[in-house]
Amino acid sequence: MYRMLLVEDEPIVRLALKSLVNWEKYDFDEVLEAANGKKALEIIKNSDDIDIVITDINMPVMNGIELIEESRKLDKDIQFLVLSAYDDYELVRSAFKLGINDYILKTEMDPDKILKMVLTVLEGREKNRQNKNLRLEKEELLRRILSGEFKSEDLKNSVLRLKNSNYICCYMAIDNFTLVEDRYENNDFVELINSVKNAANQIFESINNGEILVISPKEYGIFLSFEDASKDGSIKKLSDILNKIRYALLNFLNIGVTIGVSCFCNEIENIGDLFEEAQKNSRLRFIFGKGKDIFPEHAEELNNIKKNKNSNLTQRIVLEMSKDSGLLKSLDILDEKRCIEEIKNIFSIKELMFEDNLENIYIYYLEIVLMIFQYIMKDEDNNIEDIIGEDLDLYDEITKFETIKEIEQWILELLDKIIDYLGNVKQRESGAVKEAKEFIQKNYGDKISLDMLSKVVGFSKTYFSKVFTEETGDNFITYLTNVRIEEAKKLLINTDMKIYEICEKVGYPNIEHFSRTFKKIVGVSPLQYKNK
Repeated sequence: MYRMLLVEDEPIVRLALKSLVNWEKYDFDEVLEAANGKKALEIIKNSDDIDIVITDINMPVMNGIELIEESRKLDKDIQFLVLSAYDDYELVRSAFKLGINDYILKTEMDPDKILKMVLTVLEGREKNRQNKNLRLEKEELLRRILSGEFKSEDLKNSVLRLKNSNYICCYMAIDNFTLVEDRYENNDFVELINSVKNAANQIFESINNGEILVISPKEYGIFLSFEDASKDGSIKKLSDILNKIRYALLNFLNIGVTIGVSCFCNEIENIGDLFEEAQKNSRLRFIFGKGKDIFPEHAEELNNIKKNKNSNLTQRIVLEMSKDSGLLKSLDILDEKRCIEEIKNIFSIKELMFEDNLENIYIYYLEIVLMIFQYIMKDEDNNIEDIIGEDLDLYDEITKFETIKEIEQWILELLDKIIDYLGNVKQRESGAVKEAKEFIQKNYGDKISLDMLSKVVGFSKTYFSKVFTEETGDNFITYLTNVRIEEAKKLLINTDMKIYEICEKVGYPNIEHFSRTFKKIVGVSPLQYKNK
């Protein structure tokens, strides 16, 4: 059963709308009325089951536009049709921007036409609800696949378009995102996200293969499956699909993308690993450039270049960068002066200076930069794009220069940015460790885990564990244990609390564990310490 609300300041028009159609015949159990937008809004606020509103667009007190705007704020699933005169075109256009379904000219209030519009709107709403539920179900399944909580047999009756046994993942990153985001007022990316998803899904629906998952407004996961066929055949099909997606995004949204591609696998349980591989390959955009599909072969090609291009010179560069007083060690201690000296030592290697092949010169200088980046990226929370910007193509940048001196000056400037970035990271690390120590001091009596603490300070668990150990000299467990035991010592000496009370107060639910730990650290039992 449905409920309708008619909003019109002219009683005769309301009467016409109400009587032109036998609404009960079409499952409308009630048709409400309001003489202006303000009264209509009160009805909407006090009702949870209004399905459709037909409103005049031009009324006193509160017009149709204002009514729709205020109703949208209530987050209710109400469909709107508007009544308009010929001279209300600008208002009608504004109403469509607010998401109305259709409009009716007052001079054309034909019963069949009105009925058809209303039924079409309600039918569309039901489809939208079904599609929304389907989208949510698909997203949940895809996230379960990525987290490893999904088995191949679960796929048989799922809604996912992944019915074949040859799985591959892609990681799609929007190029020039800083320019793209300028098109969206107040960084409201809902329209962008929906447009990207719709463009991809139209292609996936036409071939009955493929799903897309939003990672962020600028990053999307793509999941595909192919029949057991030749690798070359599957790659060709994949390339065709990605080209169609790229074409649609470029032509309809003026968006370029770089797509990292994983290898194939036959087990859906391994898709999480494929996804990580695709993500890593997409980040090679800063080497291979934007607007490309970056396959595992490209990553391997890069490794081969590094291995095979004049291995003796590569060994010299590696040796100079990694020796005890070398560039990488100087970066560790943020010795800016020493960093500059060491990079200049590398620039002075004769084989590098007198290489007669221009392409090789570019490769070697790129290799120097990549080794620096690889070194600082050993800490997983370091982000190269924070240093060079997401859109910088390193190889393209280097090949713009016409002399070795120009390349070296650019690398010196890049090194300066890296040192500034690492300095800021060090400050952030020290601040995070300080915050963690304060948190431990305030909450040592509660259950504290490394996972909880890393979330408090905003670092990944693995990275924070490393930083915390470097900064304090102890790992998290040892540090927490020492804090608890020190507090226990104070309570044993300065209070009349029972040992079991102290045990609970400092975070040990088990008195035997507490006593054993206390004796191991202090050398005597809690009772002996209290009575000494």
